[in-house]
Amino acid sequence: MTNLLHRLLTTLLSAGLAALLGLSVTAQTFAASGGGASVWGTDEDGAAVSFDSDNVTFSMESETAAPLLFGPTEMPALAGDETFFHYFIMSRSNGEDTYTLSWAPGTPDTENVNAAGTVTFHGNEDADGDGEGDTITEVTLGGTVTTIAHIAGNNNLFVPADDNSADNISNGIATGEQVVINGEVYQVNSVIEDGGDDEIIQVDPPLTGGIAEGTPIVEITDFDVHLEAIGDISDPTATLFSPHSGETYVTITAASSAGDAETASLTAQVFANVLATSTTYVRNMDTAKNPTDPADADYTSASGALFYSSGEVTAAVGDTLEYAIVAEAGTGNSEGVSFSVTIPESTPYVANSTRLNNDLSAPTTDDTGDPANPDSALEGGMDACDQVSCILGLGSTLAWGGTAEATFQVELASALDPTTYAAPAEPALVAWTGAPADACWDDEFTPTPGWANGQCMMGGEPTDQAYCNTYADLQAAGSFDYAEANSILTVLLSCD
Repeated sequence: MTNLLHRLLTTLLSAGLAALLGLSVTAQTFAASGGGASVWGTDEDGAAVSFDSDNVTFSMESETAAPLLFGPTEMPALAGDETFFHYFIMSRSNGEDTYTLSWAPGTPDTENVNAAGTVTFHGNEDADGDGEGDTITEVTLGGTVTTIAHIAGNNNLFVPADDNSADNISNGIATGEQVVINGEVYQVNSVIEDGGDDEIIQVDPPLTGGIAEGTPIVEITDFDVHLEAIGDISDPTATLFSPHSGETYVTITAASSAGDAETASLTAQVFANVLATSTTYVRNMDTAKNPTDPADADYTSASGALFYSSGEVTAAVGDTLEYAIVAEAGTGNSEGVSFSVTIPESTPYVANSTRLNNDLSAPTTDDTGDPANPDSALEGGMDACDQVSCILGLGSTLAWGGTAEATFQVELASALDPTTYAAPAEPALVAWTGAPADACWDDEFTPTPGWANGQCMMGGEPTDQAYCNTYADLQAAGSFDYAEANSILTVLLSCD
């Protein structure tokens, strides 16, 4: 911030800063003497002649002047919300003066917003400890000039004494404040007063360049312009501005005790509120089963992979699917963001496949308990996440407009390997409970009250066998619960 301030001040002030300074209201007189001349030589007859002039004495009386204001002229804001403009104010007077802060709506005061809002000013003190500077209506700044020239590297600067030699404040400049000298910003380390004609202002760092007698030393400080109670967007469909939807305008003013004023016009760029969202996308790791045209992709992940809405991707038993869960903060900060996903038993999780923003190690959570092994972004570990609701922890805040992405893979597979079961020579009758009313079964069997008969046609293709043998209890007890069947089996038996 200091370097930025230096650059801003150098740009704004280095040329003609002294010319911008006014002269002191208290008719404070700064007097200096010196520069007496000695002349010697010979007259027309060759005789030596010489004379000395008296020392030259001069004084400066000054008066107040408008301060210098600078800061951002545009800031974003949400409809119905608030925004802050961080501003600097610099004295242009020789001597202490108090500047009154005020504001007024612009003309016009809004564009596509139904209220411009109201302004309060906040200083650097925080008496109530709420983290926000106390409300202020005025700023007091000091200013003075050097009484002698100083070379680069000097940090003890001689200035004229003011009318109070016991407060260690010189013309409004005190220890801990910041001053501008020839466009450079310095910290005041101390003010030394001994009752004499001069006082010393000690600055840090030492002077970066030499300065002449009479060089202004002026105080600078900062404050916040708090624009609140901004109105709502009048017409959400209007396209006058992009990407924001409307604007409000206010003018701030800082006036000296003599009424000399400096103004700045501020614009709040008002955005319509956008709620946080979460969207899930999928792709088949076998790219031949995804849409062929890349333009059909609905999302491009941080890895560069193309993802689609689920209906656009085909899959079969044995395929690996990768899911992307994308959280977007909208026009507000989302704190404590987390991702949750339930992994069905019929689609086992692919170990070590989770990425958060395409990074396996961020954030790290203890999945194995062994620091030597990579941790999983799935809280609780990979094994614990199979068949249960899991959280992909994101232990930070998504800022306005921010996006976070979690990707993980599952395998589309039957829980029982078809090769482990020997198909009967003839179709087998299997009991299944909880079937929907429109479920279909072999018409030559009459349902027993309380359950329906389903006949798995086996002995043909291995996939037929896989559909019938999804659960081990099918072989052991000859029955299974329809409601617990995997999606492929339930679709088959309900004739969808």
